[in-house]
Amino acid sequence: MKRLQHKSIIVTGSTTGIGEAITRRFVAEGARVLVHGVEADLGAAVVASLGPMAMLHLDDLADPAAPARVVARAFELFGAVDAVVNNAAWVPRDTIADVTVVPDDWHTKLPAMWAPSGGLIPAETIAAAAVFWVGDESRPVSGSVVDLGQFPFIGRNPPKKL
Repeated sequence: MKRLQHKSIIVTGSTTGIGEAITRRFVAEGARVLVHGVEADLGAAVVASLGPMAMLHLDDLADPAAPARVVARAFELFGAVDAVVNNAAWVPRDTIADVTVVPDDWHTKLPAMWAPSGGLIPAETIAAAAVFWVGDESRPVSGSVVDLGQFPFIGRNPPKKL
């Protein structure tokens, strides 16, 4: 039996990046997933590639009423929600005038100040960990909420030395 068999999970911000990787891994582990995002074309492509275990709901979480609609849609489609992965994010971007050319291997040369663990965690690694976080082996109670936090490098304040 797959680790997430018979589970119904909402993954916000799952039309690209980490959320998409988590969704793909959850479906591979047997879960039914509500794919959430704001870009219809990206969401449709993810759902089409995953088949009937993934359903799409487009909604902008900047609207205070959106979370209730997302949950209601999951219940409508699946009849239950076993877990939520809160991955959606608003990522401020600089203008092209503010950004310099970045070499292809930038992620291998991050100072410890910006990546204390020595590097970035790939989306697929986060997705594998998320299977454990929402699976039965990691919790003695029903239901899980996984809240991911991401920080941009541009504009991030360096850690303070105490």
